[in-house]
Amino acid sequence: MAAACLLWLLCLVVLSVIPYSLTENLPETGSDFRWDYPEHFAGYLLLAILAGLWLADKKLSLGATTIIIIIVSGGAISFALEYIQLFIPGRSFNLVDVAFNATGLLAGLFTVYFLLLPSLLRQSK
Repeated sequence: MAAACLLWLLCLVVLSVIPYSLTENLPETGSDFRWDYPEHFAGYLLLAILAGLWLADKKLSLGATTIIIIIVSGGAISFALEYIQLFIPGRSFNLVDVAFNATGLLAGLFTVYFLLLPSLLRQSK
């Protein structure tokens, strides 16, 4: 699980530093909503799920310290990757992206803590 988590983190880093000139332009919708917001949510949802499964103890549980570590490190990574975009042509810092990243992170932890780990624990008995 460690390899999957670190590989996904590497993917998030690469996708965050690609200049927009190398990516497809987002369509104009006439609203403040951008279609990359669900992508931010999903990317950090998966990161939190992988991290939670990786860091769960042998009893298939996550302690409060582990949850705090995932939240703080995931939030720091999210903020840092957005900040780095200030220095990449065609990219910009966006607090809404950070908010969607954080929401995905929390949703992923919720999924691991309340759905995946209890299910895995039931299967192991």
